[in-house]
Amino acid sequence: MLISVESLRQRVADSKSKSTARYYLAMLNRLEQFVDAPDFDLNAVNPGFVADFGDFLVREGVTPSSVKLFQMSFRAVMKDSFGKENASKFKAAFNGLGSKNVTMERSMPFDEVVRLASLDLSDQPLLQNSLDIFLYSLFSAALPIDSMKSMAAEGTLRPVLPHQRRILRRFELRTRKSFTKCIESLDVKGFSDNLSIIGQLAGLSSTLSPATAADAWISAARKCDIPADLIAASIQVETDMAKKLTGKKQYEQWRIDETRLTVANRISDERLHWYVMRCYAEDSMTMAESFGPQIPFLRGEAFRSFVPPPDAALDKKLPGKKRKTTRPTFMGSLLFINCTQDVAQQLKRYLGADAYIYTHPATSLPAPISDREMLTFMLLCEVSTDTITYHFPTRQTALPAIEKGRTARITHGNAVGQVGIIEKISHDRYKVSLTFSSLGGARVTATVPIEFITPL
Repeated sequence: MLISVESLRQRVADSKSKSTARYYLAMLNRLEQFVDAPDFDLNAVNPGFVADFGDFLVREGVTPSSVKLFQMSFRAVMKDSFGKENASKFKAAFNGLGSKNVTMERSMPFDEVVRLASLDLSDQPLLQNSLDIFLYSLFSAALPIDSMKSMAAEGTLRPVLPHQRRILRRFELRTRKSFTKCIESLDVKGFSDNLSIIGQLAGLSSTLSPATAADAWISAARKCDIPADLIAASIQVETDMAKKLTGKKQYEQWRIDETRLTVANRISDERLHWYVMRCYAEDSMTMAESFGPQIPFLRGEAFRSFVPPPDAALDKKLPGKKRKTTRPTFMGSLLFINCTQDVAQQLKRYLGADAYIYTHPATSLPAPISDREMLTFMLLCEVSTDTITYHFPTRQTALPAIEKGRTARITHGNAVGQVGIIEKISHDRYKVSLTFSSLGGARVTATVPIEFITPL
């Protein structure tokens, strides 16, 4: 049985919203290139056909996330073509893609909430727009989309939390459109379809929909150990799960606002933290100077950096030696940045192989450094290694004059009183090698700190 690609296009145009249809039509254009014909045999559609279609897309330069999206769109389009009588063949053909809807339950594990909040769909602008709108609803304590549309029309949809302001700023910077106007004219059907696709791309265990925001917010609130009554008072929509939490206790508005901020920070921390990166493409000072308003996602963000001082020993001309060009030390390649987790995550993607921001192995998110540890480290760097001196016992104010071949006595340590001949002096002149005559005429050489000897 031959299937016409043009008939599939017509089916998409008749059954899908305009925004969602774009993805399906783009997929059908690629499919027509793949089969190199206006139609193809339905019996040829099997796991090998689907896999070959994916390989073709990869060769064409399509990103991995888009390849998966096109394959799933192909499955959705072909479902009617197979019909109920060939349901088993349809399932076998697309078995490798997994199930579209694992379960109709909307409850979302907290780790999936965090994964969704940090998901990057910048290579799919329409999906990224839908994700931003969903996250705005989530950070608004699950404010329903219908309420958002009404507030946008009335001019009362204003960001309160820093998370909302970040989403709004990122959305308008990317689209060059008013976030409020886009909400006001939002096609809810197309928005829901896009969320379903996003859920599949993110590998969520349940279907993502506008209503999922409520259960996701409750999941995060429970992770914060917030009392059930306070959760019910703070969430902005009633769901089956929210009704179970409803209590009689009343809370003041400041307590509700504080709860919403706590939950939002648990999902995506907007507090300023220190993070560390290792620079590969250039030195840390040059890298730090390149961070500025020319990087779009840094505009309007609180951001600063700290470059540790270079190793002083590498920059000194050694006595009697020519200055040598040395490679930067590990510490010299480190750059510390103070920003939000979201900015650190975006900077990690932006820099690519030029630098590496150290991440937490469990979440793959940038790993923050304790403020106390960072301030201590900065203090030590400011004091510098030149003024932090290790004091040996009875340290002398000036180093003794030493030279090779001279006799010296050890004044401290296990070998106190031993006399030897100075054979070698280290470049920094802080250690010397002494040779001692032992029983049987054997010669023993040991390295001793200069503070532990007195020339004779």
